[in-house]
Amino acid sequence: MATSDPKKSTLKLLTWNIDGLDPKNGYERTLAVCEKVRELKPDVLFAQEVIPLSWNTLTSYLMEYQHFCKDSMLSYFHTISIHKDTLEMVGDKKITDFSGSRMLRHLLCCEVKFSGVPIHLFSSHLESTSQVGPERKRQLREAFAQMAAVQTKGEIGIFGGDLNLRDKEVKSVGIPSGMVDVWEASGSPKEHEYTWDIATNDNLSWEFPNKPRARYDRLYLCPADEKRIKPHGFTLIGTDRVTSIGRFPSDHYGIYVEFVC
Repeated sequence: MATSDPKKSTLKLLTWNIDGLDPKNGYERTLAVCEKVRELKPDVLFAQEVIPLSWNTLTSYLMEYQHFCKDSMLSYFHTISIHKDTLEMVGDKKITDFSGSRMLRHLLCCEVKFSGVPIHLFSSHLESTSQVGPERKRQLREAFAQMAAVQTKGEIGIFGGDLNLRDKEVKSVGIPSGMVDVWEASGSPKEHEYTWDIATNDNLSWEFPNKPRARYDRLYLCPADEKRIKPHGFTLIGTDRVTSIGRFPSDHYGIYVEFVC
């Protein structure tokens, strides 16, 4: 069984919607994701819009990770992957279905130990499109409630993924006390704000004159106690084209963060 390294103090996390639903250059783009993971060597990987074919590629090329999803035969799904050499999985994995979802959306949770410290990892792909804001807010409240339960135990929680959030929705729900938006806690770097950016990423065919930019992908951390854990560096990745195909790995950029524990 893998055991966490007691000397390691920086937890590296990558979350990325890898756009497996786009059939064009799917294998090449997934390989580019795997190459970036091998380059960065994150301890934790949250991936969204994984399909059975990309799941096979991820699990075949990233064998140093333990991979967890609800059902790898769904048409698309999201995953949590933890590095076998740096994290120890403890307790049971948990799957919470969002009862109001019409898109089979759910919340994944697992508990790991990092340098002996318990950390609860939550990941989801919240309901998509602007028309379903009320359901997306219900899902966000449910995820925040599970994070808050971790916080009441005095333990660390990290929640993230392609949350499809609009700022007004977050303001309406409210970030619970003692929890932070990791981008904001990292100084709100403008150059790393937009994770879905039609102005700079042309993977998606877009025939309209406006070029929308959005911070759909987000990370949240509790407790907001820099003496225990704090983000150090917030970077968008996947911003370069894959040379062989002339396209980006995904229509979303990934978020890479290092947490100092």
